Amino acid sequence: MNDITLNKKKIKMFKGEYTRKVVYRAYTDKQIKKILDVSDLRAKTIVLLMASSGLRIGALPDIRIRNLEKINNIYKITVYEGSNSQYFTFCTPECSLTSRFSITVIQLEDSILKVVYSKEWDRPSYEEMIRLVIELKYCYRPQKIYVDGANPDFIRSLKIQFNENTDYEKVIERAKHDKIDHEYRMFVIPVNFNEFAAELLGRFQYCVSKKWFAMSEVEHKELVQQMRTARYKENGNLDKDESAGVTYDSLDSCRLALKMFEKGLSK
Repeated sequence: MNDITLNKKKIKMFKGEYTRKVVYRAYTDKQIKKILDVSDLRAKTIVLLMASSGLRIGALPDIRIRNLEKINNIYKITVYEGSNSQYFTFCTPECSLTSRFSITVIQLEDSILKVVYSKEWDRPSYEEMIRLVIELKYCYRPQKIYVDGANPDFIRSLKIQFNENTDYEKVIERAKHDKIDHEYRMFVIPVNFNEFAAELLGRFQYCVSKKWFAMSEVEHKELVQQMRTARYKENGNLDKDESAGVTYDSLDSCRLALKMFEKGLSK
């Protein structure tokens, strides 16, 4: 071989100074919020996990439940478990709170909207929540089930259980074309909080102000506490102080449950 060894040190003397053409920077809080506003629950978890813990996107597929260790209101995450590159990192409270889940059931008793069931979970089993909703459905027999639109996979799973069309976006579009409220064509109904937050808030406040709303302070402590501490933004969304570990999932599910009675709540 006619290999020639080059003197790299001398060659570098003739190279120009390195100049950076692109400046890399982190996403701002406002930019992350814009992404989260149009993301479903799965996408929110991915975005918050990467933004808060510094995880590379290639590390996400190998993360398992056993790699998450709850420490107060954050998680310690073991990355690349079992490899020479294994390390651990931490997520922020905002990220850890995306795994919470809540169910509220409201029934009309003697002209009073009464909370008969309200519970909140941290990192519940997906299958367990599906089974519980089915049990509650046959126990309380609600006319409709309202679900946060940010959980499309959960919505479709419920629709399968109740023999509904899982392509609910097309059902909604068809109802709009026919000029019919899509709720008449569904049992499991997705609700977009970003779109209906102000309406849901107004309905909730109206019921409370008219003393049409009742619940047990003993059985529903989480909901009572959240009602007392909640603060709202101008658009009707809850101003969630997630940095302090405060959640309002029970209150959100309560506002959703009230939607079933909107036709009878005329001002």
